[in-house]
Amino acid sequence: MMPEIERDYNGQTENEKTTSVGKIIFCYFLAFILLAATIYGMTVPLARFLTWVANISGIERLKDSDITEIHVISFVAIVFLTYKLVRLIGDYWRSTGDPIGTSGLSFPNPFYDPEFTKGPLLLQRRYKEVSTKLLLTQKLLQRSQEHTRKLKETLKSMEDKLRVSIRHNDNANRLLRSFNFLFKNKNDDLTNQMLRYILDECITVLEKDQSDKSISLFKVHDDELKIIESVRINAESIAKRTFKKGVGFAGYIWEEGKPSIVNVIDNSDKRFNDQGMPATPIGSNSGSVMPSV
Repeated sequence: MMPEIERDYNGQTENEKTTSVGKIIFCYFLAFILLAATIYGMTVPLARFLTWVANISGIERLKDSDITEIHVISFVAIVFLTYKLVRLIGDYWRSTGDPIGTSGLSFPNPFYDPEFTKGPLLLQRRYKEVSTKLLLTQKLLQRSQEHTRKLKETLKSMEDKLRVSIRHNDNANRLLRSFNFLFKNKNDDLTNQMLRYILDECITVLEKDQSDKSISLFKVHDDELKIIESVRINAESIAKRTFKKGVGFAGYIWEEGKPSIVNVIDNSDKRFNDQGMPATPIGSNSGSVMPSV
């Protein structure tokens, strides 16, 4: 895969270093010196040769002629300038459909060629346009990739939530089937078995560290909450711990009448204070309680 190269609106890459002005001046100065030396080296023998040809030609007007290097350079410069101007005008006629002529006289342009491309200046302009479009395309591609990444993350999150919801639905269906079976067969221990089944299913909602979590169901007895079923709570706590309304986390939920989830328990939170109650505290890292209906 080719590495991505970002270019600015002048077609330069971000990693390219800008050439100093002094280096640019020296570059053209050196080119001028080499060109002058080349021209001098070519025109001196050429001027001498032309002078010799003129003297032996027998033409009166050319006898005793002294053709110098300046004459040769001037002639070549005029020819070259004429050629460039002719090409410039011809290219303009071929590249545009504008009428041919001056301000006083004009006629239709029969030389227009829509497939004709002018010289390097046009190519440079088109190169800059293409470079600009490339830069914009790369920026749009980056935004598209970032948007795609966010969409994937959103879809992944929705997929996880949907998977959990489907699992909860399956758990609820399993509980209903269990209840129907036990009720149909008139099981004597229906209530206790269903409570255990419910607790077993409830603890499956914990996606992480399931082996380090406990869960319990409470029942109001003599204006206190007592544990009637539990998972991973020791027998002493089940037998001895009770909660009055507003006391402890379970008592707090009983008083408020609203469910609550605490992901990280703060030791200063009075709802989780032992308050001198016997046995092991219930809830050490996180807790959630839902009031019964």
